[in-house]
Amino acid sequence: MEKMKKIQIKLSQLKRLLVPAVLFVLLCILASFAAKQNKSQTCKKVLINITDEEEYQFQNKKDILKAVNDNGSILIKGKKIENIDLLSIEKRLQKNPFVKKAQAYMDMKGQLKVEVSQRVPVMRVINPAREGYYLDMEGKRMPLSSSFAAFVPLATPSYMELQVQEKDSVLKIMDSSLFVLSQYMQQDSFARALTGQIIIEPNNEFTLIPRLGNFKIFIGDVSDLDDKFTRLKSFYKTSLPQAGWDSYSRISLKYKNQIIANR
Repeated sequence: MEKMKKIQIKLSQLKRLLVPAVLFVLLCILASFAAKQNKSQTCKKVLINITDEEEYQFQNKKDILKAVNDNGSILIKGKKIENIDLLSIEKRLQKNPFVKKAQAYMDMKGQLKVEVSQRVPVMRVINPAREGYYLDMEGKRMPLSSSFAAFVPLATPSYMELQVQEKDSVLKIMDSSLFVLSQYMQQDSFARALTGQIIIEPNNEFTLIPRLGNFKIFIGDVSDLDDKFTRLKSFYKTSLPQAGWDSYSRISLKYKNQIIANR
């Protein structure tokens, strides 16, 4: 009797081990079969989702679909799923200067789903070489768009002459400084709300045109921005209300621990 009980216990333990294993194998077979069946199907539809289309309209769904179809050289809808190169579609989309990230995948209904996020501009620039572009959140240039203008601070030069031999290095340093300034403005609500326009001065220095007031704010270079805007905030709270908003033509924050206000 004891031997029979031991055999029954072992058989019960074996069943507990075998049943999940058999179910797993069956699921793998079914998944493999479904995948093969799916690949033999044709693409029923192309569904496009631009995740940030409410904030930015650099690209619309027609633009993305055109890129998916390689500017009309191929037609994804109706094509066999096994012949659709998802990686190539993603690479085509990511060549678009307005696209930050793209993902393409097939669902079980035979639909190609494409998700796209756009690059986010933080500043519009017209530089001394008369080039117009945006700087994005990574400090990289992105082109202007004929269909959409982003509401970001505008940086324009006070001068339009550059020596040919120094042009590239000057513009590279200028872009880097503008990016530092734009990053600070993204983080500081006072600086962001204050600034309507940025004037690019010689020697990689900058002047701000505030949204309110008829004066200019010279900040010098982009070092010690936190200290400079702390001083400016204090000036706005104490001195400006007493003297009047039209009392000054220029305020300089260039020198440490000083505010120089010219009438």
